[in-house]
Amino acid sequence: MIVFSKYNMVINKNVVFIIFNTLFNSLVTLEKVYYEQIDFNNIGNTRGDVFDFLLENKILVDDLEEKELIEKLDLDAISNKVISITFLPTFAYNFNCFYCYERHNLDAINRQEYDVILDFLRNRDIDFLRIAWFGGEPLLKLNDIIYFMSEVRKMKNIKSLASDITTNGYLLTEDTFRTLVENNVTTYQITIDGNEQNHNKSRMLINGNPTYRKIFDNLKKMHETNLNFELVVRCNLLRNTEIESFLQEYKESFLDDTRISLCLYPVSDWDEEKEHISDCTKSDLIKKYTKKVKNMGIFDSNVKELTESTMFCEYSRYGSFVVLPKSKVCKCTINFKNTIDLGEYLEKFDVYESPKINLRCQKRDCIFYPKCLGYYCLNTDDKESYCHKIIEESKTLLGEFIDESK
Repeated sequence: MIVFSKYNMVINKNVVFIIFNTLFNSLVTLEKVYYEQIDFNNIGNTRGDVFDFLLENKILVDDLEEKELIEKLDLDAISNKVISITFLPTFAYNFNCFYCYERHNLDAINRQEYDVILDFLRNRDIDFLRIAWFGGEPLLKLNDIIYFMSEVRKMKNIKSLASDITTNGYLLTEDTFRTLVENNVTTYQITIDGNEQNHNKSRMLINGNPTYRKIFDNLKKMHETNLNFELVVRCNLLRNTEIESFLQEYKESFLDDTRISLCLYPVSDWDEEKEHISDCTKSDLIKKYTKKVKNMGIFDSNVKELTESTMFCEYSRYGSFVVLPKSKVCKCTINFKNTIDLGEYLEKFDVYESPKINLRCQKRDCIFYPKCLGYYCLNTDDKESYCHKIIEESKTLLGEFIDESK
């Protein structure tokens, strides 16, 4: 039976309605006069051209097809053949970012610990393996990254492999970048905090020296290659962050490169000891900065993430874990309090990562369920308010993006 999908997010912009289907990632705008012609009690009575348009764009759907697709996504979400490992090769860091929540030291994962995980992977049937490199600054341990990735690439039991790295970009020379890509590290997140002067105040070297120009030059060298990669340039923002000259340089350098995208994001307050770091919400950010970005013809990858992919926290997923120095494992890169011994965790992996251990939200009729699949931030105490916040931020993002796109 054809129905108005339960996963339609409807945003009323007075003269038009924005409808985004979170299951099929379909996004349409409908003038109010046409939206009012939808017969929600009997979809079949909806005016013909409106009916056909909504059906074609997966706003109207077959209810059985919708149910079957959700059930498939549910099964995929709890598959023990999908594994995601985030490594913190070292807690060492070459920057002195004032808002960083980590406590940096020289602790590092040793080669023996990498070998233990390699043995674990060799003995499993794996449909998809994601390897993420985090830190500290992971490129301080480049040799370990290359060693591990080169060994994983030899494994015939892994059907699909992807790897990403979050780095400050300072050590990402062209030679280093090419070596990483050759070893399947093809997705990058690098942060620039707005204009050069602003960035050099918040993301300086340990000795206080500036970093903006060297990082941006490294990004340009990535752009100049013909390699297959994805780069998200993350721009961390406080309420009064200046971004105009940065946006201009970004536009001149990367606008024609589909491999590179920009993500505007507020500085989050993950450190209980550092108060008042985050002074604007994500919704505040969207309203303040979307117009500036759109006026320059730059696409905000926040919209791409919302409309093209799932949005659950990777670390809450079954089969996802974080490896720390000193043979420790945890579930999240911002909470190192509850750790498990690496050997014990791998030995009992299917117990620790069973659906009985990892509880998920079961509200499958929620409009956002296809995006989160019931997963939520492990550090939240209030799932209801967390979900409400994510949905409202998504509506704000789409509403502002459509307005500025007109």
